[in-house]
Amino acid sequence: MLSGWNKLLNTDCVVLNIGDHVIYPIFRVGSTSLVAAADKKYTNEQIAKCTHIDILIRDPGDRFVSGLNEYCQQNNLDVEAVPHYKENHQCA
Repeated sequence: MLSGWNKLLNTDCVVLNIGDHVIYPIFRVGSTSLVAAADKKYTNEQIAKCTHIDILIRDPGDRFVSGLNEYCQQNNLDVEAVPHYKENHQCA
């Protein structure tokens, strides 16, 4: 089950202006680096003034591996133990 979803829904929507681009940062797709490089940040109602927003998409396989590692890190699990948990329906 997705934990912390209510925090996600209660946060501001943000896009970043970097040079000539306005980018929607997706978590785990370089968002930390994008935020650090941003010239300006637009939130919520300010986003309506943007005429074009770029979205960077990451390879699903890479994203899965990253998510699996994050899950293990947050739950103090060894990555090798996860298939066991999945087989026994203990892993969301």
